[in-house]
Amino acid sequence: MADPDADFSKRHGTRVFKKSSPNGKITAYLSKRDFLDHLTHVDPIEGVVLIDESYVRNRRVFVHVLAAFRYGREDLDVLGLSFRKDLFVASAQIYPPQQPFLGDLPTNPIPIVAVASYDSGNRRRRSSNYEDEGSIVNVNDPQVDVKPLTRLQERLIKKLGSSAYPFYFEVSCLWFIY
Repeated sequence: MADPDADFSKRHGTRVFKKSSPNGKITAYLSKRDFLDHLTHVDPIEGVVLIDESYVRNRRVFVHVLAAFRYGREDLDVLGLSFRKDLFVASAQIYPPQQPFLGDLPTNPIPIVAVASYDSGNRRRRSSNYEDEGSIVNVNDPQVDVKPLTRLQERLIKKLGSSAYPFYFEVSCLWFIY
């Protein structure tokens, strides 16, 4: 007689959240929608972006992450008041891919991180820590932590094909001190 638990584990899949651009040419796949701060660490943000390369052609595609602190009520936002503070911004170029390889396996792109906030007086973005997007990262540098693909990313890339590009962001708890 077959074990019902073994049968369930074969059918049980991983939930993936999908968001497409209005024209459907760029689609992001995320492992989850809610990312928790556990005081010692924050859940990593991982996923894959599917790109229609004929649409993108010779342009670059970036993944941007913005963490925002919202306070007050949403119905007051229509009055022209903003009850939101941007805390964290990270960016990584995913197309054309620039990430290094570990052997024959691709890795996640190295993100560029900025801790930013809006100056409410002149509506300009101030940045307290910013690395230039054109900076070159040496993969052999011990300070650079190259991330291999996660199991979810490997499975999505296998399913979606060669037009799928991974991304991975780790949010440090220290970034929210600024």
